[in-house]
Amino acid sequence: MFVYDDRIEISSYGGLPYGLSEDGFFAGTSKPVNRRLFDIFIACGYCEQSGHGIPQIVKSYGKEAFSFRDGMLVVTLTFAYVPEFVAARQARSKARETLNNNQKAVLLYFADHRKATLREAAQACSLSLGGVKKVVQKLQELGLLERRGPRNASSWEVR
Repeated sequence: MFVYDDRIEISSYGGLPYGLSEDGFFAGTSKPVNRRLFDIFIACGYCEQSGHGIPQIVKSYGKEAFSFRDGMLVVTLTFAYVPEFVAARQARSKARETLNNNQKAVLLYFADHRKATLREAAQACSLSLGGVKKVVQKLQELGLLERRGPRNASSWEVR
């Protein structure tokens, strides 16, 4: 299974079970390849029945969600919304485009020196301590920089 920004793709190697047509597949005909394994899954409560999931996917996503290729069945389920983790990453990426030179310098410094102090960053970036504090505050507001751990043993995480 692969999770992308806009979809989930599930690959099943081996393609359709022997003797099952695509029409039968889309209709929900169940042909477990390994009947003993299927029976174990039923006994363990991992599944209740077989064959009802495909028609549900077809109903929601259409037959286009399935592709049969090179002995593989691939199911692609597109998201109906932008996941929160994607929106946050996109916002950080957009925020990076608006950074001024001082903000970029401080962010790069902390990327390479996670345990550095604000004073060390100020010296390395040729800025005043007050200037670095303002830059760090802005970077934190934008979600690009985060301080982790207690004050006396913290580190910087560039996001």
